[in-house]
Amino acid sequence: MQADNLAMDYLTIDEFIKLFHISRRTFYNWKKRGLKIVKVGNRVYIRKQELEAFMDEQVVSAYGMEW
Repeated sequence: MQADNLAMDYLTIDEFIKLFHISRRTFYNWKKRGLKIVKVGNRVYIRKQELEAFMDEQVVSAYGMEW
């Protein structure tokens, strides 16, 4: 059951780039711009809550205002 919750709350890099139809390079550019990741051993995950926060931040940055 706990593994199911983990899968629902986190994305792997491959899942992330498929979901957004982006390249691996774009993923690493987003990471440099502030997308937070979680490392477990040599695996990298993106927490869905962090993704939402990052996307919201990008909207504010793009328009220079808060909603």
